[in-house]
Amino acid sequence: MNGIKRKRAPQSTSTNHDSYNAPSSSSSSTPLTPNSKTTATTTTTTIRKKNRILPQCRQQTIRVGGATKPTTKTTKKRTTKDKTKKITKSKKMQCWAHSKVGIRCSNIVSSREGEPIPVPYCGVHLKSGDGAVRVIKHPLTGYCLVARFDLPAKYRLAYWGVRGKCPTSDKEDRSISFYPPDKITGRNKEKDGTRTNPNKYNGVMNPGGTGDLIQYAACPGPNERQNMRSTGQYWGLRNGNIGGLEFITLESIPKDTQLCHWYGSGWWSARGVKRMDVGTKRHPAPKRTDDKIN
Repeated sequence: MNGIKRKRAPQSTSTNHDSYNAPSSSSSSTPLTPNSKTTATTTTTTIRKKNRILPQCRQQTIRVGGATKPTTKTTKKRTTKDKTKKITKSKKMQCWAHSKVGIRCSNIVSSREGEPIPVPYCGVHLKSGDGAVRVIKHPLTGYCLVARFDLPAKYRLAYWGVRGKCPTSDKEDRSISFYPPDKITGRNKEKDGTRTNPNKYNGVMNPGGTGDLIQYAACPGPNERQNMRSTGQYWGLRNGNIGGLEFITLESIPKDTQLCHWYGSGWWSARGVKRMDVGTKRHPAPKRTDDKIN
């Protein structure tokens, strides 16, 4: 599995973890009391059954001028050698995030800097992150990311941060390299799977000081495997202020299980850090098997 180009601090210490305001693990819903526990639990269960967590769909697409484009409003035309394609403007889309009781956010997300496809979180969830996951303390890494409730395979999450220069490896950071998508389609891949801008590196996305939660997801150890990965789909503009990257779960993830993704082999050697297992008894990480490796 090809790893993403990621910058993170060594896991052997948790140097500046306290400088990050990790989201509280407590729910925003009304706290339970001894007298209301049964009723509230029943209500929550009913809500979750009615609002069963489902994988979010990508932005809908339509065929325009013989090519697949995001569903949008047409503004003008561009002439190419073999055909005329319509340049499009991004359509508003529903926020991907769920609440802490599993209800899909109904807020609408629109372009922030003129990008065709924005980071798919509304202003509220850019600050708080997706309620389907939560950040907890970890004895080895300082913090880790776990499922708040059972998540399905192909559930989509958005990593995002402020675009800028790459910090040096000796500094605390959780940055990921940014490769801006096509400024017209908003995609990083063509229909045949080839990348639109394979060598258009444009700094890193630094989530420090933001509400991003994916930055806390650990890298699986030697006896573990990843259960989510980057799809290679970025959001944002070249030299823009913010950028994002899509992640997707590879399998169903039980409640309180860690969400892990592979940082890339070069991450460890660049920092002189020994790779170690991150799973704990209370918050396990998926075990490595012969048919499921990183």
